[in-house]
Amino acid sequence: MKKALLLFVICLVWGGAFAQNDLLPGYIISNGDTITGFLQQKNIIKSGISASFAPSPETGLTTYLPNDIQGYGFEKGDRFESKKLIWKDSVQSIFLNVLVKGKASLYSHRDNYGKDHYYLIKSDTLQELRINKIKQTQPSIGEVTVLDKEYRRILNKAFLGCPDLLPTINYVNLNRRDLKKVVVQYNQCAHPAEPLFVQEQEKPKLYFGVVAGSHHSTFALLRTPSSYMNNRNLPGGTNIVAGVTVGLPLTLVGRNTFLQTDVLYTQHQYTDALEHNLGGKYEMEIQLKALKLPLYFKQEFSTGNFKPFINLGVQNALNLSSSNHYIHTSTQESKEPQEFQLLSGERRIYMFGVMAGTGVSQRINGHKFSFEARFNSLNGIDDSNSGMTAIKNLSFLLSYSF
Repeated sequence: MKKALLLFVICLVWGGAFAQNDLLPGYIISNGDTITGFLQQKNIIKSGISASFAPSPETGLTTYLPNDIQGYGFEKGDRFESKKLIWKDSVQSIFLNVLVKGKASLYSHRDNYGKDHYYLIKSDTLQELRINKIKQTQPSIGEVTVLDKEYRRILNKAFLGCPDLLPTINYVNLNRRDLKKVVVQYNQCAHPAEPLFVQEQEKPKLYFGVVAGSHHSTFALLRTPSSYMNNRNLPGGTNIVAGVTVGLPLTLVGRNTFLQTDVLYTQHQYTDALEHNLGGKYEMEIQLKALKLPLYFKQEFSTGNFKPFINLGVQNALNLSSSNHYIHTSTQESKEPQEFQLLSGERRIYMFGVMAGTGVSQRINGHKFSFEARFNSLNGIDDSNSGMTAIKNLSFLLSYSF
């Protein structure tokens, strides 16, 4: 098990090392010139702060701030433009995400607290679309907070050229979908012949797959009714694990971020023996059949044809059936071997722990093949004050997603 854990740590470090090479084809705009190359993928918050660009995957990355370039974008993905904003009582340059680009343009920016801000540019005037909270004192009620939907007034004034559109603005909510829709409608109404760019928001789709592999496991007896069996690790050998997986891309968080869960069936058999100077020989055995239900975040790193990834989440498991006992062989030859319960507590049905993994995937003919090394721990099968157990597993898994 120690050798297997060492291999897992090596795989984890190896997978994380690819984070710096998470590159996709893209471009930067510098001094009015468009320079093609490769951009490092970042989450939506960091994308507004800087752009890391390289002419080719083999060359080093150069990091550009909003004051250094006019903008950047991915060949198949988001576009960003550098704009000056009044941010927290000071003027700051920020890369804004381009949602709509036309005679009237819509941009967004996600701050460090995860809040989205939206901006409208028309006739070279930039305005933030927002809701203001105003405190008012009303008779018999006292002080109340009123929501001033300033963004609707801004849209009404900016879109006067399309009278038919104005009534619908009163029903526009301050979110990405509604704002994109109304800005696109205005451009199509007032400037139908002008070029119009609209960001295509990829709709997340569930994906499914099958998983199979092997796992190496140990069962820790941390506390038992028989004190001389405490703090012992029972080896479980190598067993087969198989099941299904389902995942959902978290496109609003990152381009290669997923929420995933598995349903995995496993069988465990742990055995060990000890000899006590006074008590004789004790042969221990624990059997467990379980359904593992991990829930975890998966982050891929694009490096071309192969995509290294890391996983991190919680490990849930259902104890389908379990048994435990030990056989005591006395030093007195006249006594027959006797069988006893190793753990005296009630069987724990629901087990809980943590999990982490790393691996690499490759897409072939539209289907994804993955190999992963995964470590997880569970709180064991004994649900009593007199018993304390833990289970540690290292799995090597192959998966096929479609």
